[in-house]
Amino acid sequence: MRVFVVVAFAASPTALSHAETQDARTASSLEQVLATDAALSVLDFKLRDSYEFALSRLSVQGKAFIEEGEASWVKYISQICRASEVDDQTAWSKKCLAKEYLGRILYLKDLIITRGAFQFISVDRNCAHKASDDNTGSHPGWATHHWAWPRIDRPQTPLTERWNQLAADASGRGEDCEDADEDTKMSYGFGLANARLISVDWSYWFYGHGAAHGNGTSYTATMVLSPELHALRPEDLFRPEAPRHERLGALLLAELRRTVPTDQFPLYGDFNGFAAQIASDPTRWALGMEGITFNFNRYEIGPYVYNPPTITLAWSDLKDILIADPPVP
Repeated sequence: MRVFVVVAFAASPTALSHAETQDARTASSLEQVLATDAALSVLDFKLRDSYEFALSRLSVQGKAFIEEGEASWVKYISQICRASEVDDQTAWSKKCLAKEYLGRILYLKDLIITRGAFQFISVDRNCAHKASDDNTGSHPGWATHHWAWPRIDRPQTPLTERWNQLAADASGRGEDCEDADEDTKMSYGFGLANARLISVDWSYWFYGHGAAHGNGTSYTATMVLSPELHALRPEDLFRPEAPRHERLGALLLAELRRTVPTDQFPLYGDFNGFAAQIASDPTRWALGMEGITFNFNRYEIGPYVYNPPTITLAWSDLKDILIADPPVP
């Protein structure tokens, strides 16, 4: 089943009033829930205002990306918030709509972020499919998928245009929505972003329906913008002749030994080799104002229940091995 949605908030007080043909009944029933619940009606108007305000600040191309994302979200909630096989179907829909509307309002609030000379927008796509297992997942009965990625609005050069393409590719663009028994989410956060480089920390989470828990992974994609666009290399930060990997590895290992409880360390093999491997991989370097941060995935240090530490090596402790004019604070 496919749902086709045209989003035009200015023309209607409700986001759900634009579903077409075969799913009009679903949208109509949810629209009635919105119209007859005072709290939901307020959220609906707040969402419309937030959406229109965000669009007013964007380029024509930026608006098109956000309109596509909003259309995917409307289609998404018209699926997952429909009357479910529960005793009180109206209460189910109200609870679902309230949660999704609040989340969408927060998303629109942070839609535009300025870093240095760049204005970024958060592009997203959402979809859902009926799941074979109706008892698990974030929305029982549905496999849900969310993708978000940053985009430079009004890119001024071919380099920034290319960066936009790479960021979209890294997210998956929301094009794969075929797994009917797994919930997935691709999200991101910004590290350093200046005229010379942009660092994005990516997180991918998934939950296979019926599993004891979800899982995920994270990595950093730092792109150097000049003189040519390329993924961050160690020599972009550190002097080639300096013992950069040895220094990073030693500092990281010392912090791991200090931070990880002795009964937890080392659970999975030799931490000397682990620290050296992480320290030499720029996709594990989350660049920030304070320094290089290392984030660890579940199971890398301990079992799932162990929350891995976050370790930051300060730029001041690395100053003697940095290049003369590094693209960092």
